[in-house]
Amino acid sequence: MPQLTPGVELTVTYYGHCAFLWETAQGARVLVDPYRNREDRYWFTREFPQVPCDLGLITHAHFDHDAAGRLPESASLLRLPGELRYRDLYV
Repeated sequence: MPQLTPGVELTVTYYGHCAFLWETAQGARVLVDPYRNREDRYWFTREFPQVPCDLGLITHAHFDHDAAGRLPESASLLRLPGELRYRDLYV
């Protein structure tokens, strides 16, 4: 579960299925589990949008959680379990 420094606000934007963007007051933007549609058919009702973020967090390697290719080129990618402190967010 993400934790913040006490008193810091977190804005959460939902993009569908399991995809969320976490934005902190200091401007950290973490995109969690962007999905991709299969090439042979859409399983979700829309294509995943381009979302500006600093860090992509992929929880596991299923197509509906693992669209790392949708991240901006400048974003870092976190796939392995563990802990990370990024600006005012602790994951």
